[in-house]
Amino acid sequence: MDDSDLSDDDRDTDYDDVDELAAAAAERTLLTLIMLLQRKRTYPKRTRNKIDRLAAEFLYSTELDIHDMLCEKNPYTDDYRGLDSDRDTEDEVEAAIRLFPGVLSKKSGPQQRLPIHFITCGSDDKLSGICNLKAVSFIPLAVRLATEFGLFREEERGGLLIEDEYEDTTMQHLITAGPTIPVDQQHLELVDDKLVDDKCLLVIQKLRQMGLLKKEDIQSDFFEELWKNNSFAEKRFRFMIEWDPIFLTRVDCTGEVPLHEVALTRSMQKFQLVFEYGIRYYPNKKGISLLFQVEDQHVTPFQSACETSGRNEVMRVVEDTLIRSSSPSSSADNSTQLNVVEAILTAAMDENIHLDCVYFLFRRHPDVL
Repeated sequence: MDDSDLSDDDRDTDYDDVDELAAAAAERTLLTLIMLLQRKRTYPKRTRNKIDRLAAEFLYSTELDIHDMLCEKNPYTDDYRGLDSDRDTEDEVEAAIRLFPGVLSKKSGPQQRLPIHFITCGSDDKLSGICNLKAVSFIPLAVRLATEFGLFREEERGGLLIEDEYEDTTMQHLITAGPTIPVDQQHLELVDDKLVDDKCLLVIQKLRQMGLLKKEDIQSDFFEELWKNNSFAEKRFRFMIEWDPIFLTRVDCTGEVPLHEVALTRSMQKFQLVFEYGIRYYPNKKGISLLFQVEDQHVTPFQSACETSGRNEVMRVVEDTLIRSSSPSSSADNSTQLNVVEAILTAAMDENIHLDCVYFLFRRHPDVL
């Protein structure tokens, strides 16, 4: 009987038998090694010296291999042998690192990146780097152990705030990472943008619970990077805004608010979400004025959005958002509904708000005249 006569079940049984035999052989080898080390003092000097040298080589090789595992690149290729949350448990990884904690502060590669950089972003090429979905969930563990062993300065927060060769930090990558194009195009379909958002959000939430993520860590340019991604990290955006809505009104050095930036992306989904949050958290008057905030060139988010996406589409999104926010089912109570008169007066007096805001409000509420 040749192999073609065997059923799939028979082949699986054969493979299982081979695995069991290999495991049994490995176990016998380990037991022999343990016995050898335990009886070392009973052997001749030459044998003892040989054991000492081999033991030192073994420890060095094991430490090197653990470091290589933490610094493995390109997680979407077939030869990836790094951390994998589908295979490795936190307990296993912690046990390995505790043997050689120094591996967390040991740099690797021509760019001299730390393991935490590889665990977050699976490449040392900024243009092809993508979120390492297989390893990113181990970031809180790596940070906790690095802090416990005092491997970094307190202000570096376990390595989270140490910059890589592109002056980006792990914290920044966690907040802004998106599924950019891998080096190997055939693996592009494996990068799930929603999974990237989900996994990074879980890590961010855990870091916040650990007291390692602070509001001041979230910078304005992080939002700009979120807008630039082909896919929108909606869950991470919602997390940051719900944590501190002031980000929506933060003005940069050119006079722009986040709504300016998102208006240029040609994405009505992003524009609507940012505007919706502005109305939700600043419903009385500030939210509507964000739509007409002028920057240094006297351009408003409304004007930019109309130019990139068309006035009709922008008006539809704005009206839909305002109608939803003022509906009885809206979470806003009467005290936080749009105060039209106050909003008009504020827009008329504030030089940073375009007069289009006054015109817009008069058209929607002609009864105030």
